[in-house]
Amino acid sequence: MMNTAAVKSLLAAVTLEQVMGVYSGRAGKCYCGCSGNHRYASAHLAAATKDRGYEIAKEEVNDRQVKKVLKIVQENFTYDHETCREGMQPFHIQEEVGKGFVTHFTVEMDERSYTIYLLPKN
Repeated sequence: MMNTAAVKSLLAAVTLEQVMGVYSGRAGKCYCGCSGNHRYASAHLAAATKDRGYEIAKEEVNDRQVKKVLKIVQENFTYDHETCREGMQPFHIQEEVGKGFVTHFTVEMDERSYTIYLLPKN
């Protein structure tokens, strides 16, 4: 498990160029899109399409929303590795043999959930 300082340092270093897409929706609901929206960076449509498994529609591309959600997550992210229940971390580490990398960060505030999805590692 990563400590608080390491997680916050990773998030602070995330740039817009590393964000493939974002989600904004009602907190506590599923991420299928019925309670929120996925938006994708125009620069990463090929990666997002491959990651999702089907074509990204034109109306799902919104660089402004990607930038806005990145800012919300970076400014409001909280994490305390001492009190966070296993499986409930506001970030996800994709494990590979001998290494791991963060795939996304999530913030819940004002009854909304905001998530940034980073470009997959190849």
